[in-house]
Amino acid sequence: MKSGNSRKLSLNNGVFCFRRHQGFTDVPVPSHKEIQQCLVDIGDKQPAFVGSRQWIGSTEISFVLTTLLGIQSRILNASNGAEVGALAPELALHFQRFGTPIMIGKLFPFFSVNC
Repeated sequence: MKSGNSRKLSLNNGVFCFRRHQGFTDVPVPSHKEIQQCLVDIGDKQPAFVGSRQWIGSTEISFVLTTLLGIQSRILNASNGAEVGALAPELALHFQRFGTPIMIGKLFPFFSVNC
């Protein structure tokens, strides 16, 4: 499995753990296979995807969060640190309004939450 794939799945699981810890859901943290099956079930991937080592990106993670937790997400793109800095006011507003984690990928390190 590519390290990015594992990291994004860990981050996805971190969102599940956060939601469970905060009492927002009792949905168990899905396994990698369950995440893959979810993507097949919603028509995003072909059945051969289950059990594969194919990449799962931010878009797919948002599909899983919407399907399994009912969380609506938004993807903001930034090509470098300066662009992330320009998004700081919007990110700050997100934390003030919702107080929930955000996913940051590619250029930045990932952090996972174990539950």
